Amino acid sequence: MRYLVFVYLLGLTLFTIVPTASADFACHADSGGVNDLSGSAQADLTQMCYDFDPLPSSYLVSVSFDKVNFSGNNTGDGCMLFDTDDDPSGFIDYAICFQVGGQPATILPTTPFAYMCTSPDSEERCGGATLFALTGTTCSSEISDDDPFPGGEAHPQDTKVTCDVSTLDVPAGGVQVNACSYPSASPTSDPKDCLRDSDKGQLILRKDAGTDTATTFTFNSNSPGTSRNDIITGSGQLYLQLDPGSYTIDELTPDNWAVTDIQCVDRNNVSVGTVNLADGSVSSLNITKTERLICDFVNRQEADISVTKTDANTGYSPKGTSVYAVTVSNDGNSNLSGVSFEDTVPNGLTITNVSCSAGVTCNLSQSGNTVSGLLDIPKNSSVTVSIEVEFSLTPQDYQ
Repeated sequence: MRYLVFVYLLGLTLFTIVPTASADFACHADSGGVNDLSGSAQADLTQMCYDFDPLPSSYLVSVSFDKVNFSGNNTGDGCMLFDTDDDPSGFIDYAICFQVGGQPATILPTTPFAYMCTSPDSEERCGGATLFALTGTTCSSEISDDDPFPGGEAHPQDTKVTCDVSTLDVPAGGVQVNACSYPSASPTSDPKDCLRDSDKGQLILRKDAGTDTATTFTFNSNSPGTSRNDIITGSGQLYLQLDPGSYTIDELTPDNWAVTDIQCVDRNNVSVGTVNLADGSVSSLNITKTERLICDFVNRQEADISVTKTDANTGYSPKGTSVYAVTVSNDGNSNLSGVSFEDTVPNGLTITNVSCSAGVTCNLSQSGNTVSGLLDIPKNSSVTVSIEVEFSLTPQDYQ
């Protein structure tokens, strides 16, 4: 965690800057469980994942096959299915399809290919499928090590296909409502395996905890008759499938952390819910089986920092000297590392020496009239930076 402290002779500005960590994928495992396709292992899907951070230009989606080796001409054939018009039935409007094959499996060079569903008829098929050329969407494959099922065929490995879906091809308001495997990657036929529970709505929880990777954040999702707890560790995402209803999401904020922002949007990027930052919650989130909501919770570690600056002298004379003592105190319950320090002395003064309290990490440098660098300040302690100066003989230097 990094804090930035500016100190001036006639005033003081103190604020915090924490870099935002890039989000990762939120994933949903096959509700049918491990090896749920008897006799059709090459069509067995294990999970689908999302990352909406690249919006508004694109978003990332992935689908995983349990099988990692396909012998002969055998292939794994699947499609990512999108609903873009928010119809009550959640019928499919677009399908992006792909094939994988070989040992180890890779995506075939003839894919992906895409369909517009001109006569939508279900949440698992693309009715009236019409091929169209993809403008900006690209897909790749890998042998991943995140098989969610320990009993999987090649656990922990899966064959994962990831597509960077351009909003020039599938509108930004679209939702990947399902992913299915099909004979010959044809989304007009009956699917072999599907990953979506079609009776539930989708909620993506995204946690921005800066650079933190270890703190546990617990979320309670509550509606009449439904309650569940879920965990995100550090900055990350969580995919939830929830029964339709009106929900309140509460974060159990860890000690020395504060919720600084909560924002929730629907599939059309319209703000939803009633936010209460004081208790880290958002209420009145209406989940339907065709809806996808995204809620961003931003947390920052609390820091109780104070700064004082004193001058060793009360009178000044040309070629005289003085020492400014800048004390940065950490009165919080967390050790602080990488506290950025910057102090600029007035015109007419020349910095002759800079030193820090004994026994602390103090990496400072001088450039002209400015001293800057990084401090490590243990909890309930302080660091004093001593800046020795000399006063100029020339009056114009003070202008």
